[in-house]
Amino acid sequence: MQLAKKIAGLTVIAPASRPESEKWCREMGADFVVNHRNLKEDLGKMGHSQVNYILDFVHINAYWETVADIIKPQGHIVSITGSSDPLNLSLLKVKSVTFSWELMYTRSMFTTDDIDRQHEILNDIARLMDDGTLKTTLTTTLTGFTVEDMKKAHEMQESGKTIGKTVVLF
Repeated sequence: MQLAKKIAGLTVIAPASRPESEKWCREMGADFVVNHRNLKEDLGKMGHSQVNYILDFVHINAYWETVADIIKPQGHIVSITGSSDPLNLSLLKVKSVTFSWELMYTRSMFTTDDIDRQHEILNDIARLMDDGTLKTTLTTTLTGFTVEDMKKAHEMQESGKTIGKTVVLF
C-alpha cells in the first residue's frame, strides 16, 4: 500500500473485513477500504467498479473471477501467491489485461541479466524506511527460536486474524 500510495502516487483501495484490519490499512496509507467478502459490491458503492491495477498478496484462486471482472481493460494484475489450480487467463483476453507473477528470488535463481537490480531495490527500501517515508509492517515479535514460539507463530498465521508481519527472533 505504502509504495503504491507514496511512490507511485496511486489511489489505494485495500481489502479488510474487521475493524482492526481496516484501521491498520488506513494507517498504512489506504485511501479506501473494502470488505474482501463483498469486493465487487463495495467497490461499486464507492464509485470504483473497475480498477487499473490489482496486487494479490493472499490467494489468487479464491478471487480470480472477481479479479477478472473488476480489472479495467488494459489493466495489470500482479500476484505473489502461488496458484493451486490453473487460472483461466482467457477471462483477461477480451480486456487485454496483463497478468504477472512476482517472486523476489527469480533474479538470483536464474542469474538474470538484471540480477543486481534486487540489491538496488532492497537498498531503496532500506533508505525509504530509514528516512521515514515507509513504515514497517512488523506488528508482532516473538523472542526465542523455540518450538513453542514457532507453534504460536503458526497458530497466529493460521487464525486468519493477524495484522502485519510476525517475526520470530533467534
